[in-house]
Amino acid sequence: MDELPVPGDWTPVSSVVSNGKQHRLFRSVIAVSFWIAVLLPMAYPILFIAGITTVTDIALFAGVVFFHVVTLVAGRQYYSDDGQ
Repeated sequence: MDELPVPGDWTPVSSVVSNGKQHRLFRSVIAVSFWIAVLLPMAYPILFIAGITTVTDIALFAGVVFFHVVTLVAGRQYYSDDGQ
């Protein structure tokens, strides 16, 4: 019987990508995602100071939070312990 994947058990990028060009591309995407995730919280105070009063403002804030979560997940392997 096949084992079910454990939540939070991620496959390293190096095991998924074997081509050198694809590997560099994925590592670049991971690095950019990591740094966006680091810098994106600077947008939160700006949004709060500008005020969140309309539906458009709420949608913008929700979009920034969603994008932040996506970049956190995408950049999670930046300088991981896999030695790459």
